Amino acid sequence: MKTNYQYKISYAEYNDLDEWMDLVELVKDDFPGLDIDDYREGMKKTIKRKTGILARYDDKDSRTAYYQ
Repeated sequence: MKTNYQYKISYAEYNDLDEWMDLVELVKDDFPGLDIDDYREGMKKTIKRKTGILARYDDKDSRTAYYQ
């Protein structure tokens, strides 16, 4: 089977935040102690510093964030 993945890599922007948080809502139970409000604020800082990276697969949401 041959697979051709098409990813678009970009910095996260503020307009990505709500979709990202929707993803966090799906997995939050797997991270005991996760404070959603603190996480959102952390993402805002990450976006401001340009250290949040998005990888979109065929324009769908496949996201990864890196903090520095």
